[in-house]
Amino acid sequence: YTHWLVHTVLSEVDRETLLHKSPVTLGSLCSGMATEDIVARGIERAMHTAGKVSFKIDSAYKAESDSKKLEFLKRHVKSGTLLFDSNSAMSFAEPEDISGVRVLRPVTDVLTMGIVCKDVSGLTQKPKAVSQGQTGASLRSLTDVVSSMQPSERPRLIVLECVKGLGKKRRVDVDHQRGTEVVTTELRKLG
Repeated sequence: YTHWLVHTVLSEVDRETLLHKSPVTLGSLCSGMATEDIVARGIERAMHTAGKVSFKIDSAYKAESDSKKLEFLKRHVKSGTLLFDSNSAMSFAEPEDISGVRVLRPVTDVLTMGIVCKDVSGLTQKPKAVSQGQTGASLRSLTDVVSSMQPSERPRLIVLECVKGLGKKRRVDVDHQRGTEVVTTELRKLG
């Protein structure tokens, strides 16, 4: 997919523009198992085969509150990537990393996040509105982090993933919007 994206969707001008922004920095909330790094490596490889051999994506930080996933990240992320034990840590100008060291909050070009899907999945027995439950809490953590940043600190691109149900209108959604509309409305409020 990343090869197709870089070679077919992006024009030569797009690829050259990306190259001039290299290294692109990446931050991640609800990092899970760092699948965004797999995508980043795929984009790098595709850019390299397109002749942009100096293109690079650097992972600046990952935030994850699940202790098992955090243990996985400790073992598998690249050296130099900061780890935080909650999304809320990134709401501070000087968050504390997992080793207890205060650092300046990294400024990144791209922010990725997996919105908690338990309340919007088609498999749930007790669906909730996108703005409520665990899904709503994860959305609020994203908006809290972004709103805590000065405009110059905010990422240029936010990439969110969730289940297909986020894009549907559901009876439980009190505001009668698709979940994706709720998310984009909240982000638009922040500029």
